Amino acid sequence: MSDRKKPSVWGAFFVIDKNFTIPLAKTTIMRVLLLLILLILSTSCFAQSIPPPGDKETEKYVQGLKKKYGAAAVKKAESAYATGKPWIGMPVELVEYAFTRPNRVVRHKTKAGDSETWIYSGTASGCIGDCPYYDFSLTIENHKVVAISEGDGN
Repeated sequence: MSDRKKPSVWGAFFVIDKNFTIPLAKTTIMRVLLLLILLILSTSCFAQSIPPPGDKETEKYVQGLKKKYGAAAVKKAESAYATGKPWIGMPVELVEYAFTRPNRVVRHKTKAGDSETWIYSGTASGCIGDCPYYDFSLTIENHKVVAISEGDGN
């Protein structure tokens, strides 16, 4: 007979031998937490950039954008979403409305001031269904797009 004991379950622990036990409760809790986190991420992160009409909160948000920037600018942002073409001077709020947050942000500090490069690469962040593919970066200064680079979003 060998000295090695058979694994056994004792209380809330899975006992391999006297020096190695796995607490089942913690393992199960960790698995459940991980599944909950994945479920939350899969439902909250996968909202389309341009939300479907009919949602009262969304409609209120869009009305606020129209009041601040004008209906034509909001329509232009919706067109930018469909074509993947932002424009110079596009306000950050409309960029976020059309394209959501970027895949990556690079912050720059210079004597002239601060700026950010927003990098979009791949499909629209969180888009479900027929999603446009983006491959561009935007230089943001004073909450507006000041430069657009295409094809460098690796």
